[in-house]
Amino acid sequence: DEADLRAGVVSPRLHGFMRVPLAPGRVQGGKARSGPGDAAAQASIGAWVAERVLGDAPALLGPGTTVDAVAGALGLRSSPIGVDVVEAGRLVRADADEDALLALARPGLAIVLTPVGGQGFILGRGNQQLSARVLRRTGLDGLVIVATPGKLQALGGQPLLVDTGDPELDRALAGYRRVVTGYGAETVYRVAA
Repeated sequence: DEADLRAGVVSPRLHGFMRVPLAPGRVQGGKARSGPGDAAAQASIGAWVAERVLGDAPALLGPGTTVDAVAGALGLRSSPIGVDVVEAGRLVRADADEDALLALARPGLAIVLTPVGGQGFILGRGNQQLSARVLRRTGLDGLVIVATPGKLQALGGQPLLVDTGDPELDRALAGYRRVVTGYGAETVYRVAA
């Protein structure tokens, strides 16, 4: 329920079953929620990113509970399924659309993202307002990927995924990227287009 989700209430419902071919790496997994054991890891990630990565410069916070921990460390409440703009510890704009993000986009702007649980998408699923046009204006150096160790382990070695709708940009995003996994902890993880 989108209205409940925007209010911070996650209430998934089963609508049915569908048979699909077994094609590892070709069939998207179902979305998985963060587990109760991830709360401490999310808090440590949030504290690190808020203290050591963002500073006072403007930044975009994508959707997801791990990114929400970054907002929480700043003393803010984020949009559960939106992209928020923060600056100097203040919420500048909640749930910004692509036009608003384009107006703010500039090289080096930090963009904090977390993969969709169980699927691994960091761009192209649930954050379409972070469009190829926005990413081209900001450049790719400001991407800050955050994920709990449990979320990465749940991927079973499958890569993080991007699908911006721009194959050239997707290829530029592919490769190995740093992922913040705790307070002062990072891992390097593969991203595929």
